[in-house]
Parts: sequence; C-alpha cells; structure tokens
Amino acid sequence: MTRLIWIAFLMLLSLPVWAQDLEQAAMKTVEQLEPLKTRLSNDQFLVIDVTNYFSNEKDSLTNLFETELYLALEKVMPGTKLVLAKSSRVGIPLSKTIFLKGRLRQKGSEVVVFFQAVGGIDGEVLAQTESRFVFKDIKKKTLMAVLDLQADGLTPVQIKAFSEIFRSQLSDLGLFALVSSAEINRLNPDKIQESTGCSRDECAVIIGEQLGVDRSLSTQIFKLSESHYILSAKVLDIKDAMMIQSKTVEHRAGIDELKGALRQLAFKLGETQQPLVSLPKLPPAISPGEEFQPRDLTYHYVASSTAGIAGYIALLLTISYNGYVRDNERLLEYYRNSTDAAKQRNYKISYEHNQERMKEIRNQIKTFDQLFYAGVIWETYLLITMEKQEAVTKRTPDFDFAVSTNKAAFRLKWRF
Repeated sequence: MTRLIWIAFLMLLSLPVWAQDLEQAAMKTVEQLEPLKTRLSNDQFLVIDVTNYFSNEKDSLTNLFETELYLALEKVMPGTKLVLAKSSRVGIPLSKTIFLKGRLRQKGSEVVVFFQAVGGIDGEVLAQTESRFVFKDIKKKTLMAVLDLQADGLTPVQIKAFSEIFRSQLSDLGLFALVSSAEINRLNPDKIQESTGCSRDECAVIIGEQLGVDRSLSTQIFKLSESHYILSAKVLDIKDAMMIQSKTVEHRAGIDELKGALRQLAFKLGETQQPLVSLPKLPPAISPGEEFQPRDLTYHYVASSTAGIAGYIALLLTISYNGYVRDNERLLEYYRNSTDAAKQRNYKISYEHNQERMKEIRNQIKTFDQLFYAGVIWETYLLITMEKQEAVTKRTPDFDFAVSTNKAAFRLKWRF
C-alpha cells in the first residue's frame, strides 16, 4: 500500500508545471521536489546537473538554469549541501550523494526541463518533475540557420571552409539574416544526429528549434566523379517542419572551383526572397553563379608600352636632331664670317659630319614614329573590340599625343 502511494505521488510530481520566466520555473521545480528533503540527511550532498536534451552537453542556457536552481534550492532547502556538477566533486562519496539531473529542451522561446532525483549508488529514482516556461530573454528573430555542408567526398577541413564560404555568400546577397556559425557549433549538430538518430532534415529542424530561428538550411554535395558534383539545398520551416524551398546546382569542374557553384546556389536560393533592406538597383557585374574573371590586359600593356616607349625615344631623337640643326646654323655663320681658309675647312668638315649624323637620326625617328603609330592603332583596336565584346556603351577619355620635331630645312651653298 505504501509503495502504491509513493508511485502515485511520483506521478503527480511528473505533471508539467508552467512558469512565466526562468527564475519562477526554477522555484516551481524546487517546490515540486521539496518532499525530497525527507530523503536528505545532514551529511548528504545534492549534485545539480543540467544538460541539453539533444546534445547531452552544457550550454549557456543550461548553465543559467543551474545557477537559478541552485539559488532556489538555497531558499527552499536551507542547510542542504549543494554542489554544481561543473564544480569539483573530489572527496564526495557516492553513498552520500543524490544527483538532481535535468535535461533542458528549448523550442523557440519555450523551454521544457525534465528533472529526476537519483540515488548515488543504486540509481533509484527518488523524485521527478517537469517544468515549462518562456525564456523572455530569447526574442524571436527572423533568422536562418545555415548548417555545415554534408559531403562524403570532402575532408572535414574542406567541409568547414566551404561552409563558411557559403554562409558568407548568402550574407553578401543581403537577403538573409543568418545566425552565427559559432551558435550552430555550440549545439554540436553531429552529436545531436548521433544521439537522436534523426535524419538530416529532422536534425535541421531540431537545431532550428534550439536556436529559436524561423528556418534552417541544409545543404548536401554529391560527388559523382572528380569533375562532376551535384549541390542540393533545402530550406526548412521550423514551425511546421516542412520544406519550403529546394534548389539544385550541377558543377562540372574540380573541387578547386566549387566556390563558383556555391555562389550560384546562393543566387538561386535568393531568387524568391525579398531583401531585408531597400537596395539600389545596380547593373549586374557578372551573371549569377559565375566567378569574377579579371580582364586580361596583357595586350593592352604591350600596345600602350610600345607606343609610349617608341614615342619617348622619338622625342629624345628629335631633341638631339634639333641640337645638330642649331649647331650647323652656328657653323654656317662662322664659315661665312671667317677669312681663314683652315678654319673654314674645319667648319665645313664639322658641318658635313653633323649632316651625316642628322640623316641617321631622321631614319631612326622615322622608325620609332612608325612603332608609335602602330602601338596607338593597336591599342585603339583593342579598346573598340573590348567594348563590342562587353556589349556596353562606354565613352573612353579623349587624349591627344603629339610630337613636334621642328625640323629645320635649309640649303647651303658653299663659296669656293
């Protein structure tokens, strides 16, 4: 008869208790466990251990609830030897220990906590209860949790790297509000899948519930060959656990070029989304899913360099040529004013030498002028064909480049 009364009492304790906030939930939980005081002697310890329902590990919310429960137990059960599970339990014998084990399950802003009081040696269940409360500090946000990529053909390092790249590309679109990857890693999705046996999509919903987001994005990469991959993404609604969007991209290239396929997948996911903020309409720089390819300017460099160097050398030769012209003008003047035959002979030799040198320079100027004009024509052709290929109307800056040789031409008649 006594055993039946005790079982009925435990069943009453197991009924869920609603509370308004975390502090009230901790207090109501302790009130439900108050009959446990009769089982606690002065030399016994009560070890408080609260873990996440899915990951079986501690997180910021479980630690917060542990603290609130500790304070509530101090008020309701003064004198009880309380120990937090995260503290050192060296020197505490199991025979004098009762474990108060709680498993916290969060679904958006609603939190459910299951508790059992278990004997340290025999594992006898001494009491149990369940509390439900709304954690007011958790505000419902329109967020999407982007899980790490699932790909059997990639290494863990590659999966983590491409997952961060994919999140960054989705964020750059300005169409999604994403929860941080640190928050996702905190829940340990792999351990949740291992402990619950959930499918990929089911785990995505569970993690979304834990994070309090509206949607979860699950992405898989299927490797068909070294140069053939299929990328598949599913957006799941957390409220009704339904798939609301699915997009697929085929990638026919190596793993090194997977970033472009992820960008294309991000664009496809954003096709039906509305931007979070009003963005100015800009002409697309590249088509969706394509990697930005820098323009090949090699020929432009060669053409412009040819024109520039040739023009500069032609300018220097022209300056040199004009120097010889001025020198010959002086020699002509000296020759006319001189009455010394020896000096006139020297002036004539110098003049003829300068004339030969001027002839060589004129030929060189002609060669470099041709190179200059060839470079200018080549660069102009490249600019015109580039504009046609891009199919855009551009107005290139107008510029003039001119070299004036100021060649002096005169006839010299010698008087012998």
